[in-house]
Amino acid sequence: MYGRTTLADAPFAPNHPDYRALESSFVRYPYDRRQAERLLADLGYSKGADGILIDGSGRRLVVEGRATAQIESNVKALAAISDFWQAVGVGVEQVVIPNQRTSDREYRHSRPGFEVLPTPTGNNPDHFSYFHSSQVPLASNNFVGFNRSRYSDEGLDALIDRYYATIPRADRVEILRQIARHITEQLAEMDLYFTTGHTFVGRRLRGVGGRALQATEVWNAPEWTAGAML
Repeated sequence: MYGRTTLADAPFAPNHPDYRALESSFVRYPYDRRQAERLLADLGYSKGADGILIDGSGRRLVVEGRATAQIESNVKALAAISDFWQAVGVGVEQVVIPNQRTSDREYRHSRPGFEVLPTPTGNNPDHFSYFHSSQVPLASNNFVGFNRSRYSDEGLDALIDRYYATIPRADRVEILRQIARHITEQLAEMDLYFTTGHTFVGRRLRGVGGRALQATEVWNAPEWTAGAML
């Protein structure tokens, strides 16, 4: 993002209305290669001759990582993540999903490993609702749903239901803090970075605002005015 954004510790963007109140509830996982190697060793893995970890039976630790060909940044992110994982001994089979299979819901949601993809709701402040069990794509619902990690927990479902049934703001924020804590502690998804949007604006235009929640760059077009060329 050319230095114009930051790493993400949770599925809540900095422009979320309650981001500042939620920050202290995030469980963070800073990059620590040595700690990762220690944890893998504690699980009984050791490096084989080719540098890939093997268990006590000699089975190699290899996972599949996917990204769609539609978004180039996701393909590049997959390559970078794979490089980090392979550095600690986790083999990665990189699969770039062709455009022809992007809409194949069964293929996408029955993956055996991981997929690098953008948050499905962009900067929607209620993105966390997609972790509800009712959003899990399964064969029984024709693989429809936005819970792409297929994470399911009754406790989290209850928190999400309470959030949408609670009116007092202070109470809502407290429930949201518990939701943020749960999602980040259980690592329902691993957030990487916040994406940025870029718009070219003529120098004569005045009053152009940034992209708003659930709105395009022209959300405040009635307030624009045209001035002299500078």
